[in-house]
Amino acid sequence: MDDTYILNALDKEVTFKALGNHFTLKPKQIKRFNKDMGDFIAKEKGQYGLVALDERFDDPEFKLSEEGQAILAEREREGILKRVAHLKMIADNLLISVRQDLNMSELKIDALSIASDGELAAMQELSQLQRQDNDKEKLRLEKARALERELQKSSNAPVNFQKAK
Repeated sequence: MDDTYILNALDKEVTFKALGNHFTLKPKQIKRFNKDMGDFIAKEKGQYGLVALDERFDDPEFKLSEEGQAILAEREREGILKRVAHLKMIADNLLISVRQDLNMSELKIDALSIASDGELAAMQELSQLQRQDNDKEKLRLEKARALERELQKSSNAPVNFQKAK
């Protein structure tokens, strides 16, 4: 097939324009595009949390398979990291470039006081994504500790293996 599958890795709807067309992808939605459009979106629209998937995701069984879920989780992480990098760039631009401009002009204004609505929205979304990542890490740690406790309990219990005949 000559199609490309694009995943919206974010937990929010994404609207974007590509090659003169407007698209909206729901959270975690996988959408099929013709190869040229899909390749363009994958290359040029990563800042929206969009990533390409291979053609195996056309098969519903593959999507639900262990391998498919592992690939999907990795690609979601990649899309989120692309979005975070873009938001960090916006925040850094405000915090570094604007402050430098203000210092050079000798104005005594806090750079945050002249932040645009877009810059503030980017900073808010970045903060939210970082909180979500921290929450996921805490859940992983709690799960690992619970499994460790379970293993410690079971290691203290006698193990009864029967020989195979």
